[in-house]
Amino acid sequence: MLTLEDLGIDVGDGIIRRRVEVTIATTGDCGQLVDDLMDIVSTQQLWRDLANGVYTACVLHALRVPRSGRSGLLSEHMETETVIRANERAAADGAKAALDMIENHVLQAEAALEPLPRSAAAMNLAALPRRYATGVLEAAVLPERRQWLADLRGNRPAAV
Repeated sequence: MLTLEDLGIDVGDGIIRRRVEVTIATTGDCGQLVDDLMDIVSTQQLWRDLANGVYTACVLHALRVPRSGRSGLLSEHMETETVIRANERAAADGAKAALDMIENHVLQAEAALEPLPRSAAAMNLAALPRRYATGVLEAAVLPERRQWLADLRGNRPAAV
């Protein structure tokens, strides 16, 4: 595991160190959730995760939805048509959950550094997960999925 010292960051011990570590870990989790969502809504039809037997946050949430019919679509060797149908189910039943998890992680990262003294470094680190999620979602979402994602966001800020 990469440490703060490996990155050349000296935050000492105690509360500041713990809060920076929480923010970094939460940012990494947020990045993975964005990657999971992009497997479904990207301008490139990725679908690699599902085709390779990797179940993303969207897929796992869709499996929890009784009416999704998702579990019947999953198998070790999936034909292209089945992967497409399974991804549509993941989008319909799991994308909102992924957006909610992304927003949760963004808020956790922002909150972890809130009590610390204001500095440019702390503010930039706290803003990193939202900037990342916003940048990826705005740059690489299929045009036909943009309104759909906006509708899923509801009253959330445009960032996530």
